[in-house]
Amino acid sequence: MKKKLFLTVFLILIVFLMSGCGADLKVNTVVNPNLSGERIFTITVSEDDLNTINLTPDTFKQILLQNEPVKMDIKMQNTDIGIVYTLTEKFSNVNQLLSDSEKILGYKPNIQLKSKNDMLVYNYYFSDQTPAKDYFAWIIQALNKNNIGQDQKDNFINSDASTVELPGVIYYNNGTEYNSVENFPANQEAWITWNEYTKKGQLEVHVNIAPTTYDAFKSMNVDFKKSLTKVFNNPVSEERLNDGGMSYIIKIPISGDINNLTKTPLFANGSLTIVPDKNFSLKAIDKIIVKGNPTAYLRTSDIDSITTFIFPKGTIIKNASCSTKPYIANSDVQITDNQVAIHLGDQTNMNMTAEIKHDNLYYILLMALIVILIVTGIAIGLVKKNAKKNN
Repeated sequence: MKKKLFLTVFLILIVFLMSGCGADLKVNTVVNPNLSGERIFTITVSEDDLNTINLTPDTFKQILLQNEPVKMDIKMQNTDIGIVYTLTEKFSNVNQLLSDSEKILGYKPNIQLKSKNDMLVYNYYFSDQTPAKDYFAWIIQALNKNNIGQDQKDNFINSDASTVELPGVIYYNNGTEYNSVENFPANQEAWITWNEYTKKGQLEVHVNIAPTTYDAFKSMNVDFKKSLTKVFNNPVSEERLNDGGMSYIIKIPISGDINNLTKTPLFANGSLTIVPDKNFSLKAIDKIIVKGNPTAYLRTSDIDSITTFIFPKGTIIKNASCSTKPYIANSDVQITDNQVAIHLGDQTNMNMTAEIKHDNLYYILLMALIVILIVTGIAIGLVKKNAKKNN
């Protein structure tokens, strides 16, 4: 029975060769974010070619089913361009992709599939040096075992092509190698509080991700909370947002010097300085100066990612600007009262000067009380001294 089927396939090849026609072959590799995926092998043949040798589409499908080298989901569809056979092979990881490909090809292929992540930026790489037509050689390998159609294998092919689908956007493709990048936008809010007199303050950071990003990380088994904990070296709490996203909250106490804030990841590649007002007045005005790249750990080239710096009430943002490389359209700085919002980029350099007013009356009264106590003490001492002299 099998010999008859093999002979039938050989006759198909001969007919294709004599008529100048052939099968159009295509291999499409689809990769998921967790490096699982599927390979879809497509064979498109003319119905007229099948009818010439009295072969029905169902019979050819049976031939494919009986000779599949790995488990495939084989479907057949009658279209305007002919009969389209779709053979889908799924793989759960890179090792299975390599193993199944070797079984299909009959030799070990040179395939690479890997990913690299940098917090919110994921890079993917796929390479396969195998000619697309080799993935369909198994259809006539059974014929070769019986020395049938040995020289006709290549004549079966009218055209062959390979395509690849990777997560994100493919930015490089030379036909065998593919690179893609996927950005996961995140909005970040940073509350900065500082008391120049007590030399104490706090940095509270909220990193908010959208529901789509949260679901993607979950499917990829990405523990974003763990990543942030490692970056900040500080406890991270979670709070579910109303839209289904997630907010990760980090609170870091600061004391001694405002420049200790620059030692946190938020300002690891930048600087923040407070220049205190030395004028002795009821209303003091301190200057806050921010420079550098304060958001490097959340690098992304997505315009939807924004970091908002929130200073104490009463802060007046005098000027703020940023430059982003590569350039992002509409990456202007948005200023609202005591808040400054900037877009994150691969390289975001920020320059900002703000002024914060605080009330000196308490300290003036305290100093006046101290002076009164000192004067009172001196006066009491003088009175006691005079009293001793009179005695």
